Amino acid sequence: MGRVPRTFLTILVPFDAADRDNGCTVVYPGCYSTGPLSPEDGQYHELPPGTVDEARAVPLLFEPGGVAVFGGFTPHCSAPNVSARWRCQLYLSYNALSDGGDQRDAHYREFHAWLKTKYAEYGRTDTYFE
Repeated sequence: MGRVPRTFLTILVPFDAADRDNGCTVVYPGCYSTGPLSPEDGQYHELPPGTVDEARAVPLLFEPGGVAVFGGFTPHCSAPNVSARWRCQLYLSYNALSDGGDQRDAHYREFHAWLKTKYAEYGRTDTYFE
């Protein structure tokens, strides 16, 4: 992929209620203001523990129809869903045309490969992405 986009926006829309029990998304505002937190090589990198200040964690607790907008480089994560409920969310990501144009296919090809590797660590090899 090469060049990392400088303008990157993420919009999250929950279809189901999102709370701590079903692993709502957690963001860390202000952490990106110090610069990139991972190598700028265009590849997906999981941040090592201790990279962000957990005191800055903001859980995005939502009912269906809520919306969150945050910078695509804002560190964010989700805990496992330990409830009996679904947690379906739509993530929309945007980058400026001047930052390389449409990067969706390359991003998801890489991200899905990473997810398959992570799932396999837990014996889950029946993953499918479209």
